[in-house]
Amino acid sequence: MADLEKVQSVLAELKRLSRTACETLDCRIEAVLEKMSSVELCVLPVDEPVTIDEFLHAAETSCAEAVAALAQLVVFIYTAHLIRDSL
Repeated sequence: MADLEKVQSVLAELKRLSRTACETLDCRIEAVLEKMSSVELCVLPVDEPVTIDEFLHAAETSCAEAVAALAQLVVFIYTAHLIRDSL
């Protein structure tokens, strides 16, 4: 009987650990999603007017940088979901 109680105790601890791990991953995923939502795709000029060509070049450059940053964050989210689903 003592062995059964020990197994049940270990299983309960494993469930708590699994729940804690899932909550930690959820918090990290939420933080990454928040970071993703703040990535600027294009910085609008404030002080002086720009030509359409200048604006297009600036938009292409900033979007390319944003794509690279977002791609890394997407990989993190995907990996975190795989880990979470395996718990």
